[in-house]
Amino acid sequence: MGLASDIYEPKLAERIDHGVNYGSGFEAALAATYELVGYLESGERRAAIFERPGPKLALASMHSWIHGAAAQLWTDGYHREAVNRAASVIFDTYLPDKLRLPNEKPEALVARAFKDRQLTIPGWLDEDDLTNAYQGAQYLGLSCYKLVRNLRTHNQADEVDEAVLLEELAMLSRFARLIEDG
Repeated sequence: MGLASDIYEPKLAERIDHGVNYGSGFEAALAATYELVGYLESGERRAAIFERPGPKLALASMHSWIHGAAAQLWTDGYHREAVNRAASVIFDTYLPDKLRLPNEKPEALVARAFKDRQLTIPGWLDEDDLTNAYQGAQYLGLSCYKLVRNLRTHNQADEVDEAVLLEELAMLSRFARLIEDG
């Protein structure tokens, strides 16, 4: 579906402009505006105008650890708590269990996993690529720990946009995949 030609009659914008700028009267512009509003009441037409094309980020498509920890809280409207729980299960359960180091601090766990290469990152043969993969995984892990888990746990005063929280879940999801695959 295209935008202008499929959404409304091509002369509609011209009628609104003419009514406002050329003295056909307020009523003509208002009638054309109401007609446009009628077109926008159709969800499909409204979506064609206002929704951005491309993939949509959804909690349902995230790693099972993240989805399992966050889905019900997210659905119930507790978005910050959903992110906090998902981050906590990564750093308090899954990463320590994977490395068999239950009492280690998260920063040390991330360093052991990726700086010391105790977990594997499959798919990279070239040593430079593998080095980049391990460094990226380590930095992602530290970002998930410091930027997501710590700030969501200890900084409860700020309001956070839902989109930002969903992006944080996506960060945790990618990190969870690295842990599970390692």
